[in-house]
Amino acid sequence: MRRCSVLRGVYQRLLAPCPTRVKRKYVVLALAGAVPILGAAMPLHANIFTYAPPTLPGSTVNYTSVSESSSTNSTPLYGTPTVSGNNLVFSNLNFDAISTNASPALDFVDGQVNFTMQTDPGNYLSTLNLSEFGDYNVSATPSNPAAIDFAKIYPEAVQIEVLAINGVALATPLVNNTSVVMAYSPDSGQYQTGVTPSTGSFTGSATANLASLFGSSNITEIAVSFDNELLAESQVGGIADIAKKGFSVTPGVTVPEPSTAALAILAAGAIMLKRRRAY
Repeated sequence: MRRCSVLRGVYQRLLAPCPTRVKRKYVVLALAGAVPILGAAMPLHANIFTYAPPTLPGSTVNYTSVSESSSTNSTPLYGTPTVSGNNLVFSNLNFDAISTNASPALDFVDGQVNFTMQTDPGNYLSTLNLSEFGDYNVSATPSNPAAIDFAKIYPEAVQIEVLAINGVALATPLVNNTSVVMAYSPDSGQYQTGVTPSTGSFTGSATANLASLFGSSNITEIAVSFDNELLAESQVGGIADIAKKGFSVTPGVTVPEPSTAALAILAAGAIMLKRRRAY
């Protein structure tokens, strides 16, 4: 079996991928002492799943090409989305990493969600917020009260491409893949037996000011991609479980000022009313 050395942050562990069936597991090969793994291999995405219908209409925006992909699991992980107002909401998730009694010793789950967002004519995208929530469990059991278990959700950057400004498609999209990173709390999304509470919930949020990032207040279409990664690692007699329970997209849409034509109509109406009163 092929071995590879993975270094992320200041921890180094030896990992090897098991043969892929429905889910790929990552199994610890070395290091007897249980030191939490803070990284895992980043394989290419596969298992692409595109949601239907192709367009999900909101109040003043439309979502198109909503899809997800995974390098580790069968899809879907996020579940069928719905639109509430202008928000894209995923509430039926099957997205978790589970390691119980060191079987598997380590479970790494990766899932990427992708979508395009376009405003109705005369509306502009000003901000973009991604938010999520979930829960975790890193508990020892009576069979091994000293078990050390670990769970983590990785802070990843939101990848944004501006496709159109003022309704006109850009020949070369404007791209920002690094500035907006999902932040998790509590404990930055890292949970360990004896260090953090054994069970609890987490939230994550990332907000992009599109005008500041791309230098335009008239953005009308963007493409977004966001990669989620979960990891769970347990010892014999321990439980490690971390799961996403909800994920949502909230755009900030600028309401346009009244047009010159509309103002002219109002002015004309006021003049006619004034003349009638004069007579």
